[in-house]
Amino acid sequence: MRTSTGARAGQYAALVAYLVFLGFPLLWLISTAFKSPRELGSLHPTWMPRHPTLDNFRQAFDEQPLLHAASNSLLAALGPR
Repeated sequence: MRTSTGARAGQYAALVAYLVFLGFPLLWLISTAFKSPRELGSLHPTWMPRHPTLDNFRQAFDEQPLLHAASNSLLAALGPR
């Protein structure tokens, strides 16, 4: 059973719309990770950070034992059953 070209194009358009719908939160998360605190508190959010910074990552690793937690998770996942 073959589908028409219009139906096939409609399926691809629906697939692209669905992927954009699913990808939006991930793109917003990545964009937010590189924004400064001042830009995060702005009343007018932007898609891309005006002045990208890695300070958020430095602060997260300094204040939380993230590497220790990741190693614990790895040990739990790979450990004997």
